Amino acid sequence: MPELPEVELMRRALSRGVGRRIVSVEIADPKLAVAEGLAAQRVEAVSRRGKTLLLRCDDLSATIHPRMSGRLLWRAVGGSPRARLRLGFEGIAEQLVFDDPRRLGVLQVGPSAALALGLDRLGPEPWPTPLSGDALAERFLGDRRPVKVALLDQARLAGVGNIGATEACWRAGIDPRRPADTLDLGAWSALSLAVVAWIEAAIAEVGEGELELIHAGGSSPFLAYGRAQRPCLRCGDALVAERLGGRGTVRCARCQV
Repeated sequence: MPELPEVELMRRALSRGVGRRIVSVEIADPKLAVAEGLAAQRVEAVSRRGKTLLLRCDDLSATIHPRMSGRLLWRAVGGSPRARLRLGFEGIAEQLVFDDPRRLGVLQVGPSAALALGLDRLGPEPWPTPLSGDALAERFLGDRRPVKVALLDQARLAGVGNIGATEACWRAGIDPRRPADTLDLGAWSALSLAVVAWIEAAIAEVGEGELELIHAGGSSPFLAYGRAQRPCLRCGDALVAERLGGRGTVRCARCQV
């Protein structure tokens, strides 16, 4: 599933269409038939909530959740032949395409699109302004789940994914297996800052490009994720791979306590 930095980069790319009217809608997947409602709409604003994109148009809104493999990209007309959806904008030669090989992404269009995807039930945003240790401790009060698993609960904290939680725990020096309610205020503050640092590192790695590094590997800003059995960048011990809550994680047995 795309991580918050990926969705933030999609938001920035999509902002190119703000103030412009959608002049063509090409639907290749019947599951996205609701996109017909975007025809002739002018995009007034683009925002992000957690890992969901929101488009506010003339008299309706649209939400896009990329899910596992979805991405919004600007492509030449006729490009991305397997795209599920293509939108043409006035004054822009390229089309905005919804490229989604696994066809799991969700689109809602209408006056209550945001509510349809449950965005009103999401927790606070962890970035760009770090949450205080007090705020995080309160949100996870009494939560006995491993802290890395708890961080993935979108109702507690919006937008943190498996990679982000792995990276944040490593950066903060916190064992991802620790029950969330055993962390003190200092640990929560460190985690909050670590989440921000990971997001900013990921965005800086790619700049204004596409965050291919999470989809395709290669050069990346990851300090722990995907580095199992490789030396910890702090102490040199081999990083350990295991599963928590059904998801893969990586940790340093010496540095993360």
